[in-house]
Amino acid sequence: MLKTFGIVKGTLLTDKQLYHLARRLEGKSVLEWVVRQMTDSELLNKVVVVAEEGTRGDFVRTLTPSDVHVFSTDSRDTAEMIRDTLEHFAAESCV
Repeated sequence: MLKTFGIVKGTLLTDKQLYHLARRLEGKSVLEWVVRQMTDSELLNKVVVVAEEGTRGDFVRTLTPSDVHVFSTDSRDTAEMIRDTLEHFAAESCV
């Protein structure tokens, strides 16, 4: 069981939010910068990006570093999305 788990929410995004996630800074997307900051933390055992199923989720997957797991969900509620993710990865806590 994972002790502490980092979740990057990539669900229920507007077109404007998707645009900002894809913006490039020094060759990396904003989403990749956020994910890398979390994976660099020694306090987190694992980091996952949660993406919705469908076209928007596919776009988030393309921006996510290949060594970071992307969990797909069809949940339309943030609390349910977090609950489903924690159940899937069996973590004690999340950030």
